[in-house]
Amino acid sequence: DSPRPSRMGGPTALSYIDGKAMPLSESTPLNPNKTYMPVSQLLWAILPALLGNVVEFYDYAAYTSLTPELTDNFYAEDDTVGREFGVWIAFAVGQCARPIGALIFGYIGDKYGRRPAIIIGTIGMVICTTLIGVVPTRRCCGESWGQFGFAVTIALRLVQGMCAAGELASAAAFSLEAAAPQQAGFVIGLLACSGTGGFLIASGIAALLENTMETESLLDWGWRLPFVLALPVGVAFVCYQMTMQESAEFQHAKEHSSGHVFKELFANYKLHLIICWGFTASHAAWHYGTVTYAKDFLYTAGLCDVRTAGIA
Repeated sequence: DSPRPSRMGGPTALSYIDGKAMPLSESTPLNPNKTYMPVSQLLWAILPALLGNVVEFYDYAAYTSLTPELTDNFYAEDDTVGREFGVWIAFAVGQCARPIGALIFGYIGDKYGRRPAIIIGTIGMVICTTLIGVVPTRRCCGESWGQFGFAVTIALRLVQGMCAAGELASAAAFSLEAAAPQQAGFVIGLLACSGTGGFLIASGIAALLENTMETESLLDWGWRLPFVLALPVGVAFVCYQMTMQESAEFQHAKEHSSGHVFKELFANYKLHLIICWGFTASHAAWHYGTVTYAKDFLYTAGLCDVRTAGIA
């Protein structure tokens, strides 16, 4: 954890903003002159961003881990099309909303600060997840209320997807600005680990409920618990996030920005955007097409019951 000197030397790295060359330290979060930060201090500095990431992936995993129960609650046994696609259509809506959320919250983060973008994103995810846990379903309230409840679920997934994308992008920017250039890969790795942690927590809670509750109780009310549990935990996380401060790098970048965020982005970083979109799309297709869908596939294909599928 002892400080070590920067490994960056030689000519000053330049970045071009509005056609003018600027030192890298003035144009990007990765300030080459920033002091290497001890790991314990760095963890404490980016903890608010890590907590938001835990909430994001917990919310997503709570939904995908309980798709069999959601399907039984919203669709009748003879509705083969609805049972096959309905719950996953709502999931896909949330995914489609992510690019829109990234643009909106990215603008908020660049214009007003990473702090409000992270906090608003976390609050939005917590509210949406909690409300999914209390929507009316066909099983509890009848066909009409079930259709209404599913429409509400789709709307909540839409907002949740926007907030999730905005929180993740803002958390990444905030974390990079807190770290020295030599620690950039480390902090991004921590963000990935925090997301995996949230995913495992939600998956574990779902598996625990499926293996300890009676089937009828689980379908009647047990499936709602992981969603409702997001409220007290999320409130605690948001309260802690309220104590976070903007980085000096953001304040400096804001002072030197032209104010035309999207113009600068598309004019100077086209290749970066294409590369990022490609990698993100590939990762999303793999992750959500395998890890996320695996449980539902094992169950619907009749390879194992829901209890064993959850553990698997």
